[in-house]
Amino acid sequence: MKKWISLSVGVLMIFSLAACSNKVQADDNDQQDNQQEVPIGENVNPPETEEEAEELVYVLYLKQKNLPYIFPDSFSIMEDDYRLADTTFEEFVMKELINQEDFDELMNPIPPGTRVLSVTMDDNTAIVDLSEEFETGMIGTKKDVEATVAIIVNTLTTLEGIDKVQILVEGEALTDLKGVDLSKPFEFITDFYMEK
Repeated sequence: MKKWISLSVGVLMIFSLAACSNKVQADDNDQQDNQQEVPIGENVNPPETEEEAEELVYVLYLKQKNLPYIFPDSFSIMEDDYRLADTTFEEFVMKELINQEDFDELMNPIPPGTRVLSVTMDDNTAIVDLSEEFETGMIGTKKDVEATVAIIVNTLTTLEGIDKVQILVEGEALTDLKGVDLSKPFEFITDFYMEK
């Protein structure tokens, strides 16, 4: 009888252990089913539904003080920046150029008080309409005016899709601003770069 009881207890223990190990194995299988396999090198994070904002790069030019040379400086802004909410990128860049401060031996030759009235596009030509302060506040020689025109033209022609720039003052194309004819569009100007 002792043998029979020992055998019964042994069989019960075997079944109990088998049942426990099946429960643990079942729990492990449930956890594995809930996990997704991600191949090595794949992104674990879910894809974003919105595209990331693009970085827009632009170049502003300044003129060297007392010399007719211009120098570029690069900047960038994200396309979803709040400063672009109510304006075009071209108009934003033009306003940044006008507000560009002097730096060391470089100066902004655009007359103080000049405002951007509009920047519109006609095919690949940017038409920049500036306030009267651009004309009335312009100082210096013909070469200084040409360098001022160059910083505007070169700033805008570095933007994608702009090959030429037409400068207007209060909606008018000036034929003589200190000897400079602004009646026709300008392409990128190379005359004011210091030779290497």
